[in-house]
Amino acid sequence: MHMSDDEEIDEIVRKLNERVETSPALLLVEGEKDRERVTSRGFRGQVLTLYELMSRVESYERVEVIVLLDLDRQGEELLGYLRRRLGPNVKLDEEFRNSLRRTRRFRMGYRSIEELFKRRSGQN
Repeated sequence: MHMSDDEEIDEIVRKLNERVETSPALLLVEGEKDRERVTSRGFRGQVLTLYELMSRVESYERVEVIVLLDLDRQGEELLGYLRRRLGPNVKLDEEFRNSLRRTRRFRMGYRSIEELFKRRSGQN
Protein backbone atom coordinates (compact mmCIF):
# COMPACT_ATOMS: atom_id res chain seq x y z
CA MET A 1 0.00 0.00 0.00
CA HIS A 2 1.28 3.44 -0.94
CA MET A 3 1.65 6.20 1.60
CA SER A 4 -0.29 9.42 1.19
CA ASP A 5 1.77 12.57 0.73
CA ASP A 6 1.00 13.54 4.35
CA GLU A 7 2.25 10.13 5.51
CA GLU A 8 5.48 10.59 3.52
CA ILE A 9 6.18 13.85 5.35
CA ASP A 10 5.17 12.32 8.71
CA GLU A 11 7.68 9.53 8.06
CA ILE A 12 10.44 12.06 7.35
CA VAL A 13 9.57 13.91 10.59
CA ARG A 14 9.65 10.60 12.50
CA LYS A 15 13.11 9.85 11.10
CA LEU A 16 14.29 13.39 11.88
CA ASN A 17 13.18 12.94 15.50
CA GLU A 18 14.98 9.58 15.70
CA ARG A 19 18.09 11.15 14.24
CA VAL A 20 18.30 14.02 16.76
CA GLU A 21 17.50 11.67 19.64
CA THR A 22 20.39 9.34 18.77
CA SER A 23 22.97 11.90 17.71
CA PRO A 24 22.74 15.59 18.67
CA ALA A 25 22.17 17.85 15.70
CA LEU A 26 20.49 21.13 14.88
CA LEU A 27 17.89 21.47 12.14
CA LEU A 28 18.49 24.38 9.77
CA VAL A 29 15.66 26.10 7.89
CA GLU A 30 15.60 29.36 5.95
CA GLY A 31 13.17 31.34 8.07
CA GLU A 32 10.60 31.56 10.82
CA LYS A 33 7.66 30.23 8.75
CA ASP A 34 9.68 27.12 7.89
CA ARG A 35 10.48 26.59 11.58
CA GLU A 36 6.80 26.92 12.50
CA ARG A 37 5.77 24.45 9.80
CA VAL A 38 8.37 21.82 10.74
CA THR A 39 7.61 22.03 14.46
CA SER A 40 3.86 21.96 13.83
CA ARG A 41 4.39 18.63 12.05
CA GLY A 42 5.92 17.22 15.24
CA PHE A 43 9.66 17.81 15.00
CA ARG A 44 10.95 17.96 18.58
CA GLY A 45 14.58 19.02 18.14
CA GLN A 46 16.20 22.43 18.03
CA VAL A 47 15.46 24.39 14.85
CA LEU A 48 17.60 27.33 13.78
CA THR A 49 16.95 29.78 10.99
CA LEU A 50 19.76 30.57 8.60
CA TYR A 51 20.26 33.94 10.30
CA GLU A 52 20.50 32.31 13.74
CA LEU A 53 23.05 29.76 12.57
CA MET A 54 25.24 32.36 10.91
CA SER A 55 25.15 34.64 13.94
CA ARG A 56 26.13 31.78 16.29
CA VAL A 57 28.42 29.65 14.14
CA GLU A 58 31.62 30.93 15.75
CA SER A 59 30.37 29.85 19.19
CA TYR A 60 30.04 26.17 18.21
CA GLU A 61 33.02 24.01 19.02
CA ARG A 62 31.68 21.20 16.86
CA VAL A 63 28.14 20.90 15.56
CA GLU A 64 26.15 18.78 13.16
CA VAL A 65 23.50 20.61 11.15
CA ILE A 66 20.65 18.88 9.33
CA VAL A 67 19.97 21.06 6.31
CA LEU A 68 16.33 21.64 5.34
CA LEU A 69 16.64 24.58 3.00
CA ASP A 70 14.08 25.05 0.23
CA LEU A 71 14.54 22.82 -2.80
CA ASP A 72 14.64 25.70 -5.27
CA ARG A 73 17.45 27.69 -6.91
CA GLN A 74 17.79 30.02 -3.91
CA GLY A 75 18.01 27.04 -1.54
CA GLU A 76 20.76 25.54 -3.71
CA GLU A 77 22.65 28.84 -3.71
CA LEU A 78 22.35 29.11 0.08
CA LEU A 79 23.60 25.56 0.49
CA GLY A 80 26.60 26.34 -1.72
CA TYR A 81 27.29 29.43 0.37
CA LEU A 82 27.16 27.39 3.58
CA ARG A 83 29.52 24.76 2.17
CA ARG A 84 32.04 27.49 1.32
CA ARG A 85 31.56 29.64 4.42
CA LEU A 86 31.30 27.18 7.29
CA GLY A 87 34.44 25.76 8.78
CA PRO A 88 35.39 22.20 9.63
CA ASN A 89 33.63 22.49 13.01
CA VAL A 90 30.24 22.41 11.24
CA LYS A 91 29.14 19.19 9.54
CA LEU A 92 26.25 19.58 7.10
CA ASP A 93 23.83 16.64 6.81
CA GLU A 94 21.84 16.83 3.56
CA GLU A 95 20.23 13.37 3.81
CA PHE A 96 16.75 14.61 4.80
CA ARG A 97 16.76 17.37 2.20
CA ASN A 98 17.54 14.72 -0.40
CA SER A 99 14.73 12.54 1.01
CA LEU A 100 12.27 15.36 0.31
CA ARG A 101 13.24 15.17 -3.37
CA ARG A 102 11.80 11.64 -3.46
CA THR A 103 8.37 12.63 -2.13
CA ARG A 104 5.15 12.91 -4.08
CA ARG A 105 4.92 16.59 -3.11
CA PHE A 106 8.27 17.32 -4.72
CA ARG A 107 7.14 15.55 -7.89
CA MET A 108 3.97 17.70 -7.78
CA GLY A 109 6.13 20.84 -7.90
CA TYR A 110 6.39 21.88 -4.26
CA ARG A 111 9.83 23.28 -3.45
CA SER A 112 9.57 25.31 -0.23
CA ILE A 113 9.82 23.71 3.19
CA GLU A 114 6.71 25.63 4.19
CA GLU A 115 4.70 24.00 1.37
CA LEU A 116 6.31 20.57 1.59
CA PHE A 117 5.50 20.31 5.32
CA LYS A 118 1.98 21.74 5.08
CA ARG A 119 -0.62 19.20 6.18
CA ARG A 120 -3.05 18.56 3.33
CA SER A 121 -5.63 16.48 5.19
CA GLY A 122 -7.05 18.14 8.30
CA GLN A 123 -5.49 21.28 9.71
CA ASN A 124 -2.11 22.85 9.30
